Amino acid sequence: MSDAPESRPARRFPWRRLLALFVVALIAVIGSTILIETGPKTSRRPPAPMQANVEAMVLSRTDARVVVEGMGAVIPQRSVEIRAQVGGEVVEMGPHFSEGRMVEKGELMLRLDDRDYQIALRQAEAQLENVKADFAIEAGSQTIAKREWELIKEAAEVSGANASLALREPQLQQAKASVTTAEADLADAELDLERTRIAAPFNAIVLEKNADMGSYIPQQSVVATLAGVDAYWVQVSVPESQLGWLTIPAPGEAVGSVARVYPNSTTNLYREGHVVALLGDLDPAGRMARLLVAVDDPLAILPENRGKPALLLGDYVRVEIDGTELKGIFNLPRESFHEGTRVWMVSKDETLEVRPLQPVWMGDDSVMVSDGLEEGERLVLSNLSMPAPGLKLVVAEVGNPLEAGEDAL
Repeated sequence: MSDAPESRPARRFPWRRLLALFVVALIAVIGSTILIETGPKTSRRPPAPMQANVEAMVLSRTDARVVVEGMGAVIPQRSVEIRAQVGGEVVEMGPHFSEGRMVEKGELMLRLDDRDYQIALRQAEAQLENVKADFAIEAGSQTIAKREWELIKEAAEVSGANASLALREPQLQQAKASVTTAEADLADAELDLERTRIAAPFNAIVLEKNADMGSYIPQQSVVATLAGVDAYWVQVSVPESQLGWLTIPAPGEAVGSVARVYPNSTTNLYREGHVVALLGDLDPAGRMARLLVAVDDPLAILPENRGKPALLLGDYVRVEIDGTELKGIFNLPRESFHEGTRVWMVSKDETLEVRPLQPVWMGDDSVMVSDGLEEGERLVLSNLSMPAPGLKLVVAEVGNPLEAGEDAL
């Protein structure tokens, strides 16, 4: 019985704790509710519509020329190996006969010792005089033979062959043949003497020199390799499908499409030339057609070409060839085309329109279109990360970049 009073406080204590926790939680809920209700109110705004700032050009029809581009190598129009037609020791060298120097047509490159050929010439001259004397003697004998024949022909019956012998006709023919042979020998000796002087056959640059002062040159040995400097050729590779735009001269014609040749050493300076021929085979490497473009005075020697870039043999160059001129077309920058042949247009309500086109010509820098566009429409030139049709545009009008590039040139 004595333990009962001590156990009662222990049973009531948990209810007091629960009551205290409930009161605290109630106060916290009421306080937070009051804070939420009395706090600042935020109003939701509708999202701003997406838009993009772009540059656009106003379209207008114009006349433009197709330009076919290609790469090519510079090769000599004329190249020759000079061979010694007679043998001999080199006794004289031309002042410009060295590798890398230019020689003019007819200029002496080297001269061989000609003493043996001078002797041979005098011997040929003497032999000709001898046979001419023999011919003169035989001509005199012909007169005597004719008189004798007149005396005996009525008294004797002789055959026609005997008459020919009596008139010394075979001897006269032999004398004539001897004169002809001697004249040919003299001409041969004169030609050999002339060949001891080796001159440039045309205006050329010396690519290789194989002779020097005092050296002996055997007959038919190569003494020099020359390349003509009046004109070089550029062998250009272009797609076969683009040949129809170009003017290729037919046999007997000299001038084809105008071309601009940009040497490797320059970016915007070029030499002007023209198409002279279409080679009859395809480039085995790229299966492309090959054209020959001629450039006059490639080393810029003439006064009118001073300051222009020189073309070097073997240089790999860029070539632009003017083709057909198209009338009343839209000439558009290549960068304005996306996904092949699609362009971005500014619609009447200032939104983006994606429009497919069928170009007449597509070059590296420009695209020409005849249908699918109207004058006054605006073509987007800027690049868009999300080109969704209907995108709102803020447009700044600019000029055609292609026309700006032409003005810069």
